[in-house]
Amino acid sequence: LIPWVLMTSPDNDAGTRRFFADNDYFGLGEENVRCFTQQMNPILDSEGRLLRCEPDELLTGPDGHGGIFEAMAKGHVLDYLRSGGWDLISYFQVDNPLVTVADERFLGHHLNQSADFSCKVVPKRDPEEGLGLAVRKSGRPAVVEYVDVPEEIASDRLPSGKLRYRYGSIAIHIMDVPFAERLSGPDGALPWHIAHKQYEVVNDGGERVTTDPEGCRKFERFVFDALT
Repeated sequence: LIPWVLMTSPDNDAGTRRFFADNDYFGLGEENVRCFTQQMNPILDSEGRLLRCEPDELLTGPDGHGGIFEAMAKGHVLDYLRSGGWDLISYFQVDNPLVTVADERFLGHHLNQSADFSCKVVPKRDPEEGLGLAVRKSGRPAVVEYVDVPEEIASDRLPSGKLRYRYGSIAIHIMDVPFAERLSGPDGALPWHIAHKQYEVVNDGGERVTTDPEGCRKFERFVFDALT
């Protein structure tokens, strides 16, 4: 059996582990299911100040799907895979119930290209579809988050009518375990991105208030930055 490793957050880790145990690990066996917890970072206001979610607790948020490499190392998942003789990771995200896990054709393409990290893409239906764009950046493959793509570039079309930048990442990847190990160390750390979001916080007067829609800064890493 192929082992299944799941990245959880501190909020859902215990519940996820209990769910699998209560369902007898869906026939996979406890030894083939491993949970590991992603890191949390403080969330700041627009002036860079720490915020509180409780009078005595800082507001924090998960560090994004790009935190998977550090989390796998700290959770001893990479050691677990190595000890089992596994050298490839089939990566997908929780909100994709239609994913083909360990897609044989995708795996074959990855191996045929001697790649360290591969990204599955699909043609976008329209410029507004919320998919990161697969592009070349300084001559290297890259994915640019859709919110960072100017409208005139997202909607640019070829004479044929097709979108010039039409391939979108669907957050399905294949990566080599040695590559994941390299990115889990300080020399392989992925860049930080700032997401502007709204949260309920406790103010200096002890009152619960809701911030402006983009009044908070959440720091995230994106797994597709592993391409560059």
